[in-house]
Amino acid sequence: MISAGEFREIGFLMCVFGLINAEKDDNEKKNIKVLKAFQGAINRLINTYDKESQQKAKAKAKKFLSVIVNRADKKEDFIIELRYLICFMCMIRFEPNERKMPINDRVSTFWGRWRRKIIDYLYAVSDEVEERHLIHTEEYGYRILGEFK
Repeated sequence: MISAGEFREIGFLMCVFGLINAEKDDNEKKNIKVLKAFQGAINRLINTYDKESQQKAKAKAKKFLSVIVNRADKKEDFIIELRYLICFMCMIRFEPNERKMPINDRVSTFWGRWRRKIIDYLYAVSDEVEERHLIHTEEYGYRILGEFK
């Protein structure tokens, strides 16, 4: 039996999968090799769940992507760096010191394998992007994570 929290985490990872697809489509010669590899790992993790569980998690992902799109459609004066947003949201979502409740073992093991790579990539992206864009991206990330339930 999969807990509601695990469905949320898998739904979140499906959403990240979709955001990486958006970044691949909009890629302007940016280095996204780490994100492509992360996307492949997310796909493998999701495929370890049965089809029914995948469908429930997919419903969470669609809801979350809708929140992201609806917020992005609002005419806010923001410049978002999607590569940074993906890494930042994963870090905030999965880091133990950022959580009230621990994540389940399967997702925890997954994050443990990818944590260092994602954080290193986050720092590499932050070196390439203007600081004000990073601030906008972090503010945006906190807002949308606050709405993800």
